[in-house]
Amino acid sequence: MTSKAGDPRSSGEWKRLRARLVAAASTCAICGLWLDKDAAPRSRWYPSVDHIYPVRTHPHLALEPGNCRVTHLGCNVVRENTSRRGDGRYHGGPRRWPRRRQWHSRDW
Repeated sequence: MTSKAGDPRSSGEWKRLRARLVAAASTCAICGLWLDKDAAPRSRWYPSVDHIYPVRTHPHLALEPGNCRVTHLGCNVVRENTSRRGDGRYHGGPRRWPRRRQWHSRDW
């Protein structure tokens, strides 16, 4: 995570909140598997704190424990910047990678 001026996630309050949330959690809130608190820091199994509503669109909720949940880093990265709708499903912008081109014999 890059540190930006004014980003609440670079504050000491965020670091304390993150440590408290990770210590209290035992499973990933997205996939439900056990958290490996001894995993390497950049591995997909490393505990990460996910904001249910993204900080980019809801900066006032960045330090709210109710907007945070502990996940695997890999699960958090796959989820991207989507937020939960009222019906429990996720919504967000379009995927960032282009669709794979379908090749047909007429293209040869």
